[in-house]
Amino acid sequence: MECVDHLAWVVPQGVTREDAGELYRCTEFAMAIARDLLTATPRPAQPRPVVDLNRVVVPALQTLSHVMGERVRLRLRFSAEPALVTAEIAEIERIALNLALNARDAMAGEGVLTIATDVFGADESIVRLTVSDSGCGITPDVRALMFEPYFTTKSGGLGLGLTSVARTVAQLNGRILVDSEIRRGTAVSVLLPLARL
Repeated sequence: MECVDHLAWVVPQGVTREDAGELYRCTEFAMAIARDLLTATPRPAQPRPVVDLNRVVVPALQTLSHVMGERVRLRLRFSAEPALVTAEIAEIERIALNLALNARDAMAGEGVLTIATDVFGADESIVRLTVSDSGCGITPDVRALMFEPYFTTKSGGLGLGLTSVARTVAQLNGRILVDSEIRRGTAVSVLLPLARL
């Protein structure tokens, strides 16, 4: 039987194989989030690796750059020191991509998206990933529900992205802070324990 490239059946004319491959990867990523949210199977009890947040977020953003749009300016501010956390790479990618995509949507495709990492605390025990936008801001009633399953303000949205972020952060023993001002933008910070080697 002849082996047929499955992408050949779904790639519209004029779309490059690179774009199609990126779309396929994003689709797989979305399916993984849906499976994670909709199955009740507990995560296997196995130790997570220690990863540098700075080294994980950059490749994730390279994927994101294909869908951000030409009018979104991306600013990166990474800590000078390693931002070590105990997490799977896929978990950090899930957090970063979902927050960044949500920020893009809040700006209606135009504005400044800033992604920053830092290590802070009295004994430098906390790693922080902050995704901020110059969008419309979040009202208090929306802020109270934004991490709830299936809650969305987007037409056609599923309301699963931020729920996935909240669930993943909780599994990593972290917490989320949201700072927002109407017509001035929003900053979502994920705080995770610093991992020690």
